[in-house]
Amino acid sequence: MKEGDFMNLIPKINGNIEIKENICFLIKESLTIRNADFSELGIEVFSERLNSKCGILVSHSDLSSDPSIDLIKDSSIQKDGYKIDISDEQIKIYSKNDAGVTNALTSLYVLIVDAIKNSNRNLKGVSITDYPKFEHRGLLVDVSRNFFGVSVMKKIIEEMALNKLNVLHWHLSDDQGWRIESKVFPKLTENQAHYSQDEIRDVIKYAEARGVEIIPEIDMPGHVTALLTAYPNLSCFDEKVELVNCAGVFKTVLCPGKESTYTWVFKLLDEMVQLFPSKKFHIGGDEVPKTNWKSCPHCLALMKKDNISNFDDLQYAFTKRITEHLIQHGKEVICWNETLRSKEVEKNITTQYWVEFTEESYCLPYFNEGYEVIFSDMFNNYFDYPYSIVTLQKTYDYTPSLKASNVLGIEGATWTERVGTPEILEYMISPRINALAESAWTINRNYEDFLIRLKVYMEDLKLITLNCAPFEAATISGEAAKEESKQFLMMMFELLQTSDIDMGLDESEKQVMLSKFLNNIFDEKTAAEFINQLM
Repeated sequence: MKEGDFMNLIPKINGNIEIKENICFLIKESLTIRNADFSELGIEVFSERLNSKCGILVSHSDLSSDPSIDLIKDSSIQKDGYKIDISDEQIKIYSKNDAGVTNALTSLYVLIVDAIKNSNRNLKGVSITDYPKFEHRGLLVDVSRNFFGVSVMKKIIEEMALNKLNVLHWHLSDDQGWRIESKVFPKLTENQAHYSQDEIRDVIKYAEARGVEIIPEIDMPGHVTALLTAYPNLSCFDEKVELVNCAGVFKTVLCPGKESTYTWVFKLLDEMVQLFPSKKFHIGGDEVPKTNWKSCPHCLALMKKDNISNFDDLQYAFTKRITEHLIQHGKEVICWNETLRSKEVEKNITTQYWVEFTEESYCLPYFNEGYEVIFSDMFNNYFDYPYSIVTLQKTYDYTPSLKASNVLGIEGATWTERVGTPEILEYMISPRINALAESAWTINRNYEDFLIRLKVYMEDLKLITLNCAPFEAATISGEAAKEESKQFLMMMFELLQTSDIDMGLDESEKQVMLSKFLNNIFDEKTAAEFINQLM
């Protein structure tokens, strides 16, 4: 059989599929599992899912007896990959690591649900090998603009895990809110909804059991209004600012010229790194207005002292010091791609790419030199945009247009300025999360085939646990999509004209931004009509 022709799995399998004719494994009311080499966490989750969805009890088998499911260590299997071999008497799973076993059990869960629903509990005999295309298969959830509690985050993590996404990028701070308890700086969360440190640990434990790594993001030196509300002395002019309750890019940011800024940030990070076991730590770096830096005596003095020739290099000087401090804690640093506007960036930073509004790419030279990159292209993987703009097919078909030699993976991003409830959050994520998962996992993809399997997930097997957008809404097209897109863009461009917004773009970059938006959304004729509406 051809790759992917068998089974309703999402994401579609990459490896070989060998059907065993006239062989079936009968799924009984109880199953046993033998495990000598792998973590018990993934097995417990698999057992809970089967019990909850199918009423099947899974128990541990004695190592000397024959189980229903046998987990076998095999160093020849690709990292995070697996092999499932189904005979009439037993299911054997081979993998080299815990992540591979977790992925295998996730696939087996779906196969069992399908067999119970559609094959009279008979699981077809088959041998499957499978492995991921990308190491990093992620979803960003912004809880700063609007706060979402522990139960919501766990629900999203479970859906991620069912789709073999393995990284939750948790955006915990921004202009609109600081969402993580600090015992060192308690004023950060005064009068704000936030997670206690125990709740953070609880979510991390829940995610770990499902093979999902949590990477925190503490945004700096921009997007820090919530921070500065509590500690205004960290800005250039000690400005008192109000907590923001609307979308925007705001001018008051951290001062990289004050040594006291670094002292404070280092103390904060010393506390934060203890909460997150991930080796990676995201420090933002996007949309940093340089307006105040240009007249700040502290910033100008530092630039003169260290021979820093421009303000992009000043931002990197800040980033470099924060990075060096985090490296001392054994962390690897991730930054948004604006950090690469400096020509001085060293190779110890991973870039997360979302967009460039310049005629020529400032990122490409770095990517050509092998700098690590995660792609979160805003026109394909920003899930806060309507389905008419970031269509399901764009997310599914996405391949980075910038050629990079060291791509770690891709990540969907769910910003929440316009997402006020858990129901809307889930609607914007699902079923995009299924398309994202297959884009990140599967090498040879076919959108029409994906839609068939997606409908099975949604309507037949009922495997989607979130408040999913209906199939017709998620696949909106034609005139309805065009009109929805126009209305959204009119609202967005009106917002960009307000005095609160300072994206740090010159006039030519603003024109590039407009052009990129229209060319990624409309055909040439519709784009021209829309520009006339704006004038």
